[in-house]
Amino acid sequence: MKRRVTSLEWKENLDKITPAKYRIGKDLLYIEDYNIPDMAYEPWKTDVTTAMIYIQGSADISINMKRYEVKAPAMVIMLSEHIMQLHNYSCDLKTTCLVMSTRFANDLFTNANKTTSMYNSVYQNPILQLDETGSYVLSFYLKMMKDLIQFQSNPYRLDAAKHLTLTLFFGYVHRIHAPENEKNGYANNIVNEFITLLKKNYKEKRETSFYAKKLCITPKYLTTLLKDITGKTVHEWIDEYVSVESKALLRSTKMTIDQISDSLSFSSQDNFSKFFKRVVGISPTEYRKRY
Repeated sequence: MKRRVTSLEWKENLDKITPAKYRIGKDLLYIEDYNIPDMAYEPWKTDVTTAMIYIQGSADISINMKRYEVKAPAMVIMLSEHIMQLHNYSCDLKTTCLVMSTRFANDLFTNANKTTSMYNSVYQNPILQLDETGSYVLSFYLKMMKDLIQFQSNPYRLDAAKHLTLTLFFGYVHRIHAPENEKNGYANNIVNEFITLLKKNYKEKRETSFYAKKLCITPKYLTTLLKDITGKTVHEWIDEYVSVESKALLRSTKMTIDQISDSLSFSSQDNFSKFFKRVVGISPTEYRKRY
């Protein structure tokens, strides 16, 4: 049976297989004909940001527990906080990847209010299905980026790459991530606000009353609303977020089980193990050995 590589090994392998002419130090890697590793079939995360451009084919993926059917032409932006999982992909899938270090991504998204707003939008909407114009713009961007990275005698390559990427976002991607004018119904707004709160608080807060109070509604109404619209209760949503984060940490880091338990605010490692076995079906130790 073929052993699945961990995301730590995946990252180290990227460094090894990407020649100098396709990278700027460890801040930016350009990978043509990227091969999706086996480890992608279980939840995982890394400390890099990856822009995966779908040139041909399709894939069924989840990002932060939300499932997407991605069909070329498209761009998937996986931020360092995202939890990824691959479910399936077509045999003709062809992609190009840009892998950006945390330092590179932070310089892009945190220098101004406008880019911070863009970051939040990308976090919520990581899939960009491209029209004809978008495909042309992105192919032009990739060609310029590839030429820039290969121009190794240029001491300003990294700064130029940042500006080129921001030009792409402000010149085209902003149209996709512009705030929508359509008003959602009250119920959908509550669900969206709950998911936003959950993403920020699930590591520390796991009581229905906490989220209901923040949303100014009763716990019973929140649970009923979520069940009607999403098919899952508050506790089912919380369990899913905590379990997927647990899986990602078990597979993507060298943290001990006790450290993972602490990071997720469990009172003890034993309580964490009981939670994990109840939701996942096996113990954290068994999961780490298996995957």
